[in-house]
Amino acid sequence: MFTLNTVQMHCDSPRLGRQGLRLVGLMLFGMLCSAHALPLAISPLFGDHAVLQRGRPVAVWGEGEPGAALTLSFGDQSKETVVGADGRWRVELAPMPPSVVGRDLVARVGEDTLVVRDVVVGEVWLCSGQSNMARTLTADYDVGETGSPDRPLVRQFMVGYAAAEAPADQVSGAWAACTPETIAGFSAVAYYFASEVSERLQVPVGVVVSAVGGTRIEAWMPADALAVASFADVRAKWDRYLTDLPTAMAAYEKDYAQWQQDAEAARVAGKEFTVRRPFPPLGSGSKLALSALFNGMIHPLLDFQARGVLWYQGEYNTREPSGYDDLFAALIRSWRHAFDDEDRPFYWVQLANHERPGDIPGSWARIRDAQTKTLDLPHTGQAVAIDIGEAGDIHPRNKWDVGDRLARIALAQDYGVAVAWRGPSFARAVRDGAVVQVDFDHAAGLHSRGGDVEALELAGADGVFHPARAQVLRSAVRVSSPEVSAPVAVRYAWSNAPRANLYNRAGLPAVPFTAVVDTGATLPEQTRN
Repeated sequence: MFTLNTVQMHCDSPRLGRQGLRLVGLMLFGMLCSAHALPLAISPLFGDHAVLQRGRPVAVWGEGEPGAALTLSFGDQSKETVVGADGRWRVELAPMPPSVVGRDLVARVGEDTLVVRDVVVGEVWLCSGQSNMARTLTADYDVGETGSPDRPLVRQFMVGYAAAEAPADQVSGAWAACTPETIAGFSAVAYYFASEVSERLQVPVGVVVSAVGGTRIEAWMPADALAVASFADVRAKWDRYLTDLPTAMAAYEKDYAQWQQDAEAARVAGKEFTVRRPFPPLGSGSKLALSALFNGMIHPLLDFQARGVLWYQGEYNTREPSGYDDLFAALIRSWRHAFDDEDRPFYWVQLANHERPGDIPGSWARIRDAQTKTLDLPHTGQAVAIDIGEAGDIHPRNKWDVGDRLARIALAQDYGVAVAWRGPSFARAVRDGAVVQVDFDHAAGLHSRGGDVEALELAGADGVFHPARAQVLRSAVRVSSPEVSAPVAVRYAWSNAPRANLYNRAGLPAVPFTAVVDTGATLPEQTRN
């Protein structure tokens, strides 16, 4: 190997003349340049099979030798820039129309050329949240709902897991076009959404999936969003958790040792052992840490152009549902600010019906209510899933309806497609003697499936809710209970795992609600009968 010691040895030699010294110097300069030169690279967000957002300026970035002149070419565009002193480069492509034909994206620095294959232009959506967004299309989910799994215009970038204590700039992952060979790795929700939108619009649809199972909303929020006074209790709880972590870890180690001992005893005895293995508590730098997932898995995406956000999260926060409405609204505002797009569409899945041992009674209903309240923010939408959950499985197998309902929202609100996208939503409740009439918006063809309307309850002045029966009347239901003679409150699907069966003509389920009854209003005569 040619080293500095080698240079020194030759320089000290009496046989080395001026020409030799010059040659050695050139060799050393070339060696140092090649050792420190940065190879030309592009962010994996722009790898083979990538989808670029149509109709908007698209930033593309990567790394290269500082000071080098770089040319980026795509379609009929050719842009030039100089690699910065930090070894990074960034080029902005002008807005482009959709393109279903894959083209090369080419970066050049001198003789060094980097070619990205099969890049298309269409619609891009960021899909985030926890495990119900991350769950992939395996044999558990029926891809036949949307026809052939060979859909090369539906593409996914799965963001690699990264929890970070500070905002990161780099992201790992790769694009994949949907084929029978790759479909099993697609997020089920994102796939069904993208398939429907692509089919309707006849354009490529790319989904960037940045989701991690078992995560709370606080981990997905930027630090400055949590730094405000109103979230002081959130920060204080996390500090107390970290303080107690050594004790929790010691308890875990004891429990795990006992579990191992019991498992071995069962094996020796030839008995089945079904006790779930204990898991260690997670602390700083983990997926539960405040802002850790925003830092590692959202911050690197901030310059990547996308139409909007799809969100499926909240299950973890049912452990402490109080304040979720404030946290959720703050997350949406903070992401829009971080993406420098205050009008960015943000659509989510309301939690499905589910209940597990140890759940706080009504905790899932409280998270659902917080999600509904967040619809007060502009450019938002909610896909209701109260009818498709499984009480014993936190991961409903029916992901097709979830994706379809999200797609309906986007098609109607962002693409001008005339499609029903909202289920019956509470408008008002008026008392008529012992009966409460509940009026709904978006309730054309209101009906119940599989018998009488279920999950309706009434409460009197004592605040105790009792099961109620209902009569469907056009876009309203008239609710009564023999246990409540003077109702003051009414609610629907207000439990962790209700049996909700109220729909409109489009087959979209009614939104769970709880409401105070208006006892002073007068019903129009034509609605009383």
